[in-house]
Amino acid sequence: MSAGPDIRVGIAKFATVARRNTNITANLKDAIKDALEMTYAGEGTNTREGYNIAKTMLLESSRGSEYEHVIVYMTDGETTIGDAPNAAFS
Repeated sequence: MSAGPDIRVGIAKFATVARRNTNITANLKDAIKDALEMTYAGEGTNTREGYNIAKTMLLESSRGSEYEHVIVYMTDGETTIGDAPNAAFS
């Protein structure tokens, strides 16, 4: 299953430590499989590090300014490790 030439996705997981699950790809099958396999680790929530990983993934895979970059960010909303989001969180 492919997202098509103009849509690519990647997945990062963040708990106590953030990491890439799936590098940015047009292969939706791999991304969905990785997302379904993600589980709650019972660890902390390092929201800023999760955002930083996602932002780095976008910058490293950028195909130019004509493409829109979107981060879909899901969390329980409570930062328990690291710096919480603030006005500079972008």
